[in-house]
Amino acid sequence: MSLFQFSSKPIRSTAPFERFECLCGGTYTKKNYSSHRETQKHLRYVALHPQYREPDWWTDRRSQQIHYNDVDYSDPYDADNDQALDSDTDLDDCESDDERLPYMHREVPVGVDLDHVLDDSSDNETIDSDDAAADEPPTDPNGDTDMTGETAMMSVEAAYGRQSNPFYPFKDELHFVLWANFYGDDRLSSREDKRKALGLVRTVVKLVRQNPNLEVPTMNEITNGWQAKSNKIPSIPMTTIPKSISVSTTGSDNVTELNVILGMYKPSDILKFLNANPRLSSKLSALPEGTDNDDVRTSLTQGEKWRTCPLFQHPMVTSRTGHTFWVGDFVAWGARRGQLYRLSSFFLYRGVIKAKAHRAYYFVDSSLTQTIDGKGITLSYLGASNPGEWIDVDELVPNMGNKWLQDSRIILCDDDDMIPPQFANEENLPCLRLRKRYQEQINNNMAVKVVPLNLFTDDTSGNSTKKWNKAESWSMVPAALPLSERNKRENTFLICLHNRLTAVEMLPDIVNDMKALEKGVIMHDSEANTSVLVVAPLNMIIGDNPLHAELASNKGTNATFPCRKCYFKKSGPQESTSTEQHHGAPHRDPVHVAFFLANIRLPTGCGVELFDGTTEHDLSKLGYKEQGSGSLLELEAFDVTRDLPVEALHCLMLGVTKYLVTDLCDFLSASEKRTLEARLRHYNSKGYARAMTSSLRLQGSFVGRDYKILAQQLPLILDDLVDGAWSAMPNQRKSIMTALCSCFHSQGELLSLLYMAEIPSDFGKYKRLIRTTVDKLCDDVNAVDAAILGRHKKRKGGRLGNRPKLHLLHHVCEDIDRFASIIHFEAEKGEQFNKFIRERIFHTNRHSISVDVLRLFGHHTIFRHIVENGSWLTATEERTTGGPGIIEHLNENPVFKAAFMGGSREFTENNQSSQKLKVGLCGFFTETMENGTRSSFLGRVVGITKENVRFNVYQFVDLSSRANANNPQSIINRYGADFGQSIFYHAYKSSRGYAVVKKKPQTPRPIPIESISLEEVIDLQVARICNNQDEFIVNPSKFGTLWRLLTLPSTPFI
Repeated sequence: MSLFQFSSKPIRSTAPFERFECLCGGTYTKKNYSSHRETQKHLRYVALHPQYREPDWWTDRRSQQIHYNDVDYSDPYDADNDQALDSDTDLDDCESDDERLPYMHREVPVGVDLDHVLDDSSDNETIDSDDAAADEPPTDPNGDTDMTGETAMMSVEAAYGRQSNPFYPFKDELHFVLWANFYGDDRLSSREDKRKALGLVRTVVKLVRQNPNLEVPTMNEITNGWQAKSNKIPSIPMTTIPKSISVSTTGSDNVTELNVILGMYKPSDILKFLNANPRLSSKLSALPEGTDNDDVRTSLTQGEKWRTCPLFQHPMVTSRTGHTFWVGDFVAWGARRGQLYRLSSFFLYRGVIKAKAHRAYYFVDSSLTQTIDGKGITLSYLGASNPGEWIDVDELVPNMGNKWLQDSRIILCDDDDMIPPQFANEENLPCLRLRKRYQEQINNNMAVKVVPLNLFTDDTSGNSTKKWNKAESWSMVPAALPLSERNKRENTFLICLHNRLTAVEMLPDIVNDMKALEKGVIMHDSEANTSVLVVAPLNMIIGDNPLHAELASNKGTNATFPCRKCYFKKSGPQESTSTEQHHGAPHRDPVHVAFFLANIRLPTGCGVELFDGTTEHDLSKLGYKEQGSGSLLELEAFDVTRDLPVEALHCLMLGVTKYLVTDLCDFLSASEKRTLEARLRHYNSKGYARAMTSSLRLQGSFVGRDYKILAQQLPLILDDLVDGAWSAMPNQRKSIMTALCSCFHSQGELLSLLYMAEIPSDFGKYKRLIRTTVDKLCDDVNAVDAAILGRHKKRKGGRLGNRPKLHLLHHVCEDIDRFASIIHFEAEKGEQFNKFIRERIFHTNRHSISVDVLRLFGHHTIFRHIVENGSWLTATEERTTGGPGIIEHLNENPVFKAAFMGGSREFTENNQSSQKLKVGLCGFFTETMENGTRSSFLGRVVGITKENVRFNVYQFVDLSSRANANNPQSIINRYGADFGQSIFYHAYKSSRGYAVVKKKPQTPRPIPIESISLEEVIDLQVARICNNQDEFIVNPSKFGTLWRLLTLPSTPFI
């Protein structure tokens, strides 16, 4: 079936995979008949038998105008290459087979397009003598009716179109034009480009049929129409900023000033369109979310920054009863109407909006008097108790207790200076400052919308080789979007880029706009259908380590104090670094950064006390460096020491994992590497998004997704090889191999824990486990250093244990606590956005990519805004939306958006395997019964139909069932006492510590497909220790598996 449809009626095909035999001698299914009818064998038969008639189901489909031929007619009929002529099949004898086919022959005039066959009304027409003559075999000019070979083929070609088709050998003029477009020059088109072009042609043909007077626009109208005075299509205002940079001449000390232009879409201008977009408007803002005992992290809104930063607090909410409440309001609670409460903050708890309310009361200060009507009156204050209570907003009653508020003796605590010392606590002061900040909006009854932003910055190459011609860019993503939405290409928006300016040189102009957004910018809101004040604080900046060092005014990884988060001092090249040194360094403070940039020494008594006990007052000796990023200190919501999170891709995959793989490849012999490559190539598991097929000789050019596969599979493979094929390895080499295996285990467990989008419970235990796993990884790395350096004495790059990337892992827990999960601040999706930037650079003359590329992204954003029914302001300041025909066209052509709006260009997910059910997939599944009860099981998919899924069900081998079982105390020693009731504790484990499962002795179990949900994909492998093929081991290094094993209860899996 063609990609493009212009009717929503379904195709009447009941058995698309049933095979039929054609009169030409070939076979086809209803699904591939379109391709079959264009084969040379079929075309030759049709040319020899003009009375041939298409199947009825095909003509019915054509009459509905929902099937469009999507076959490439790139190969004209060629008698020399016709394989049918070399076969033993006599095509003329095929006519006798028509009785066994579900259709009769139909006459088609010579030279007429076979796609445009007669309709069904011609079935009962009689054929006169002239038409009957057409059934006779073709004759040559000499009258010979028994033609074979070249003579027959020349006659067939003449009958088929050589004489009647002026565009022979092309089917018609349209095919000639399309061939010229696709193959006329060296500019290549991909298959998707050709498919899109064919869809465009079909759409245009349809439009021309509907409106014969339709005119094709000129190239200038399409590319530069936005500049015309008559243009009605909106555009994001582009700000052009003149910049001056210093350029040094190669081989000379001369420095010249070069003037350049920076094009920028201000974040505030982008947000104006996003807020006016009905698809996004309701998703741009999210309340801080509270959890039970602070023990859950399933979204970014549960992070510590979102819950505590004042600018992330919503100053007002609207209840379902229609009442609007502001921070600082005095209200009554429905359950206690005689008591007055003051609101200090709003939170979301289990999907319900809650307000933190403090009980209010009088406070009389006899020492203060105020003259009112010529009389001295003792002042009374209305204070609030601490702590407060969480109250459902829907239960609040506004404007109650007015008899108190109207008393002239009462002064409301709207000014911090008027709060008596007894009530100047942390609960009251922030809420009152917040109320004072939005007092104008309160007076004007204008809603306030908080829209936090994430920024990403990186450099990319403008060349196809991904080398040289570097361009640095800034992009933004609304932080409140759900994770699945944030990871979509359509929700990433380019702010600016330049091939001459660095990211830090572009930063001040972005910060100026972010400062305005912190104060608030009035925008139209599609959800409220009115103007609101949008406050957009900066949540975090994602990037690689060198760029983070620049933004934090740090010298970077080569400095003595390389960490941007703390004053960790790097050890000497021959010294190992202990975990105490990693944890014992004091944290950096934004005030210290400000002091350094102002060239001020820390005052006496305020110096930095280092791990070795010394105190330093000169900040220039502590790794600080003027990088030009001081403007970030002007942002109220951004902390340069805490909001540049440790990024997993660069610190783990391109850090520790890369270091270990390099050591492993240097250590193994050529034959051992070939053995390891074979194991990786033939690793049998559906639990991964891709397989590792690259040679280990190319490990120097591996990228993050390659190391993700290696990190999950190498621990298990190496254990199996050490116990098997490499068991005869000499003791000295085996000791190094053992140290490497232990290190791969530790980093595999760490990655398994970190690469989780959600921590649904036990977040405190999760953080403690992360800390102990990081510490164990550091100890194992030091052991590898000792083993390798003890043998080789030298190693390129020195000790792994002294690498700054390893130290940064000790700050991962802090970042997880602040931003909920490492998945929320990984850079991989931003790195993938670089390919879209690079592709657009290819389509410019590279003279001004800052403006040209930005405009291409702007057109893309605006077009999506229009088709998603977003609104904008016209030249006359009237708000409008796209015409109704746009929505009608999209509804009538459901595949149009996927075909023309980049449905196939989504970011790639390299963290987890697909959640789509497929044969061979193993995982934890949940079955929902008809009565609503749910049961969980461990299974492998062995069959899928439209109605059911069949599983092999597994259970963990009970620890008590094996006489030689390992002591479960090893689990407590390794992971702590928090997990004593888990599957991992009670299951039997192999000598290497892998949990063993066994297939239940029952036939594959069919379950209705609609009642199955996949909870976690796991990796089951055949164990060397198993006595039969029904036992497997669970790979704990698979992302997410270890935490699942440690938190799931032993029943019903054992």
